[in-house]
Amino acid sequence: MEISWLDWWLKMKKLKKIEDSNKEEKQEEDNSDKKIIVLKGKRTKDVKELKTAIEKLGFREINITKEKMNVKIVERETIKGLPYVYITLDFEPDQIVVEYNLPKEYSKSLREFEITSLLLRVLLLTEGYEVDPQIIYKMIFNVFGSVHDILTRDYILLKSNHDSLREEYKKLKIKFEETEKINQKINKTMLEVESRNKELEEKVKFLESVSEETLKEMIVDWLKTNRGSINVDEFSKIHNLSSGRVEQGLNMLMKDGVIEKVR
Repeated sequence: MEISWLDWWLKMKKLKKIEDSNKEEKQEEDNSDKKIIVLKGKRTKDVKELKTAIEKLGFREINITKEKMNVKIVERETIKGLPYVYITLDFEPDQIVVEYNLPKEYSKSLREFEITSLLLRVLLLTEGYEVDPQIIYKMIFNVFGSVHDILTRDYILLKSNHDSLREEYKKLKIKFEETEKINQKINKTMLEVESRNKELEEKVKFLESVSEETLKEMIVDWLKTNRGSINVDEFSKIHNLSSGRVEQGLNMLMKDGVIEKVR
């Protein structure tokens, strides 16, 4: 049977997709460390009784092979539904074998705490094994050690964050105080400007209140007193008038023929 180029290309693409998918699954499976705990002890219940006790704890994925019972707990799965965080417990006549994985991004101390806590809970609630108390004490001691590591690490992290926030607070406080000083200066300047504006407004009102006739009379009186001579700047200063306003009055008097400019 002759295969077209398109059929061949589609077939190769499909195989490549399957191969890539297998690689991804393998990478996801291998992206963790495997750990094993072997707890020696004599089983005091038969497999069926132990199975009933385990089911009461909420475990459902249970397999029995002769005198051995396997329990698997999948805590988290990948997007494709593969086990990502898991624990398996093998209940044998003379021991319990615990296998679990430690993903790379997981805290080792926290993971050990989780596994040991689970194992102690299983021993306590199933009452299915006689274990040397020294082993139990050691497990509890290890749990305390893991908790201590977790709390110490969290304390150091919190302390570091607290110190960092405290330094940031000090810097912000300094900036705030500097900003307050600047704001006070700005407010003071604004008050001064406002006061100056009021003064100018009053002067403007005063200037506007002097009528043209009054202004001409003031200039004529000045000329009579000063032998027909006038210094515009001096006159403006004494009467709180602008020089432009005074010159305007002089021009009106010349236009009316009252005065005459002498060169």
